[in-house]
Amino acid sequence: MNNFLIAFNAVAPLASYILIGIFIKRLNLVEDDFLGKLNRLLFKCFYPVIVFSNIYTSDFSQSADVKLIAYLTVFSVTLTATLCFVVPKFIRSRATCGAFIQGTFRSNIILFGLPLTISIFGDGNAGMMSVATAFIIPLYNVLAVVVLEYFGGQTTNISALLKNIAKNPLIIGAIIGILYNLFKLPAPALMQSIVKNISNSTTTFALIVLGASLRFSSLARNLKYIAVCLFLRLIAVPAAAVLIAYFIGLEDMQLFTVLIIAATPVATSSYTMAHSMNSDHELAAQLVAISTVLSVFTIFSWIMLFFTLGLI
Repeated sequence: MNNFLIAFNAVAPLASYILIGIFIKRLNLVEDDFLGKLNRLLFKCFYPVIVFSNIYTSDFSQSADVKLIAYLTVFSVTLTATLCFVVPKFIRSRATCGAFIQGTFRSNIILFGLPLTISIFGDGNAGMMSVATAFIIPLYNVLAVVVLEYFGGQTTNISALLKNIAKNPLIIGAIIGILYNLFKLPAPALMQSIVKNISNSTTTFALIVLGASLRFSSLARNLKYIAVCLFLRLIAVPAAAVLIAYFIGLEDMQLFTVLIIAATPVATSSYTMAHSMNSDHELAAQLVAISTVLSVFTIFSWIMLFFTLGLI
């Protein structure tokens, strides 16, 4: 029951923000055009700040597990490449393909990883999760940009694709973060305060906008995509990730890190990116909202299974 409450307490605030957005829309306090502008603001200004902050504030020399990070990187890239090859054979719409693929491989680690790790292992044992998160989130961002640009763009010309990827705000934020971290560039206290405050508030703001943007009229049409994608996201992908990790020799905290990174719900930013990059943003919003609610039960089940099998 304690682990169920941990999962519930991690998810409940996120679901509440989505409900607030739905309520605001029902009161006709916002219009679709305004929501579109808010999404562009989030994508071009706020999310790049989060990406920069994640990289700039990370100490990659602490608790770095090369084998774990290498495994997570290879697994994520292989999964994404496989999806890019397989999914278009079953889904004709390229925009829907992009949203489906992103929803399958991209998880909400930043909001779930550390709270779940600290609640189970204690404050002093979260270093491995912190460093793994610092590596994987930029990787997810890059993969998402590539996938959405490829499936949402009007051209598949390689040079044009690479140019658009390079101009993406999240990629720019990542590059600046890497430069600041790599060369230990100083950041004024005022700048650090602004970056921290924007990072802390962006997810809440994004979830409210997501809730206001939800289209329940398209839920029936997207139901088959939602069912398959969330089965992969919450059950099949974490099962595959943990099994492979176990057989290559990862154990204890390493296995738990793999589980949480693989089993958490669809990343909040996937909706904002889908909306701004010509992808199926209605499907993306539904995947975030529904996976967030379902994850209360799936994360609890995964943690209980780990305890039962003696893996943690």
